[in-house]
Amino acid sequence: MKYINKWYIACLAIAFCCLVSACSEDDVTPVEATFTAPGEFDMASLDSCESIVSSFEITSNGAWNLYSDKMWVKLSMQPDGAFFNDVQGGEGTHTVYIKVTNDARGFGNAHANVTLVAGGKSQNVVTVGRKGWDYDFALVSSEGEKIEKIEIGTDATAWVAANANFDCSILSFPSWLAQPEASEGGYTLNVANSFVPFEKEGVVTFGNVDGSVTYEVPVAYVGMDPTLMKIEGDNTPWGWKVSLDGKTFMQETTTASGETVETVVEDAIAFSVTCLNYDYKLVPVQVNNGMLAVMNESESWILASQNNNDLSQVSVSVSAFASGSRSGYLFAVPAAMYENFADSLAASSDVDTFIDSNLSYVVLEVEQKSLEATDGFIITDADGASVPCVAEEEYYEWLCSEFSITDLTACELVPGNNYTIVTRLNKDDWEGNFAITDLEGAHQRLKSWGNPTAELGEDGLYKLNITVPASLNKTIILRLYTPQIVNIKALVIRPVAQ
Repeated sequence: MKYINKWYIACLAIAFCCLVSACSEDDVTPVEATFTAPGEFDMASLDSCESIVSSFEITSNGAWNLYSDKMWVKLSMQPDGAFFNDVQGGEGTHTVYIKVTNDARGFGNAHANVTLVAGGKSQNVVTVGRKGWDYDFALVSSEGEKIEKIEIGTDATAWVAANANFDCSILSFPSWLAQPEASEGGYTLNVANSFVPFEKEGVVTFGNVDGSVTYEVPVAYVGMDPTLMKIEGDNTPWGWKVSLDGKTFMQETTTASGETVETVVEDAIAFSVTCLNYDYKLVPVQVNNGMLAVMNESESWILASQNNNDLSQVSVSVSAFASGSRSGYLFAVPAAMYENFADSLAASSDVDTFIDSNLSYVVLEVEQKSLEATDGFIITDADGASVPCVAEEEYYEWLCSEFSITDLTACELVPGNNYTIVTRLNKDDWEGNFAITDLEGAHQRLKSWGNPTAELGEDGLYKLNITVPASLNKTIILRLYTPQIVNIKALVIRPVAQ
């Protein structure tokens, strides 16, 4: 009997649980949520503001969740509250605020979906369409004025800048323009030398990286004024010094910082000379007793010629001279202006006045003379070719305080190679006048370095022949001095690989 009661009680318990469970299922109410459509979005205002806001209502009998699938659409339960990509709510009617922003806005159209999840079901509340940015492009001149056409004057160059709301660059340009150069936030456009004399028109195309958006801007060049010349070279035409052999050109030039440096150019010098239709004359002029005179072809010692394949390229050389000194100029004059130029030169009694009046025609000013000590070192390799050297500022402070050397020149020499160093000395004791010093101050006599030999010429110039030690791996100083006066010269030798 005891066991029957236990079984009976268990059955009653199971039946009660089933009854309760059945009642619970019958009492569950499914979560239902409804919403109103959001108000109109003023999408056009996005172009002038950071965001726009609208709202709609959600009515639900239970918990619900609302989320956006794009970061540029955000939601909030408060109009002035923080906006997020999702919000939650419960039973009742709630106002939800929806914000559309310019975040990650590009140039293409985009869409975002806002989804309501309630009672395990999801439904789309709204789809927001956002128009991409409109491409904006304008071209401005160096004066900051908007331009519809690029106009290049007689100076054959122009600067323009592209004001755009996208990454913009020059995609193409006419063949008569050189490669555009990016400068100061814009582009410098230069007419190619071979086209400088001629009037030209064309189109410069600007666009984005992939070329899907392009803007064509007309460009026109007026052509060169017949009276103008365009003369270009690696250095200024002023102050060239030429040795008696006519092969070594030495020029002092001033850098942007105001320092003076000296360059050496062997044999002929190349210039670019451009004139209308390249119809110009190369005119060598001699300076005699403060007067200018045109040199005829047979007596001219300044030799100039045009390149047969490119008439704008001019090569200038100087013939050898026995002794003394002489100076002159090379002019490039438009053929149509030559007679007036020659008459003006013949009537001129002042060199400086004439030069100032004809600066645009000067190709080269040259002085030929025997080399003096102040002309620095002349260094040639085993083949007799000049080695370029420059004035050296870097070591001045150390050298001047240690040895009081005021004339310093720097060259790059190849270890193991033979060189000839030409200079003027005050004494013929060349072994006693040379020393080698490293930058730490240690020095030795030249006779123990570089297997030196020296020859004193009739012109008073020493030719010092040395072989740079193959083991040289640091900068050294070749010092010229006398026991009493340590202020003659120093040559900085930097080893370089061949």
